[in-house]
Amino acid sequence: MTIEINTEQLNDKFTEIEQLAILAFIIETAYRYDYEAIARRLEMPGRTIFAGRGSWRTKGMLMEWILLPQEEFLRVYGGRYNGTSDADIQTLIRKRQLLEQTLATVGINRWINEFLKVYNLSWMMQRISTVLEHTRPNLDQEAIHYNLNLSLEAIR
Repeated sequence: MTIEINTEQLNDKFTEIEQLAILAFIIETAYRYDYEAIARRLEMPGRTIFAGRGSWRTKGMLMEWILLPQEEFLRVYGGRYNGTSDADIQTLIRKRQLLEQTLATVGINRWINEFLKVYNLSWMMQRISTVLEHTRPNLDQEAIHYNLNLSLEAIR
């Protein structure tokens, strides 16, 4: 069975910041080998920085780095792991630049399609919902609705 999901609408429904945060959260919560295989297929430059090589101190911080004002980010992460150093901030800046570059060349819908080949729809929607809870504070997990156009084709 082939299932196709209309991901073209993601460009229209989410702002650029939301797209960045969604992609960051997806990458940082996926298994390293899954992410690396997808990034290699999409020919993403600088992909190893997201795999934790040389940047383990900033793993899991990128979504908040993108969404939070710098003062609030430093308040939240300043005390963790002996504080965030200037090198950590530079790593986060580099990660964001690489995400912006890959979104400009490949697009969010291609990334989502590639991750949906590996992970299920529920996994993906949970990550999108988490970002939307930050960017659209009047929403919560139960108030977020998705209108995905699905087409099913049976293989005979």
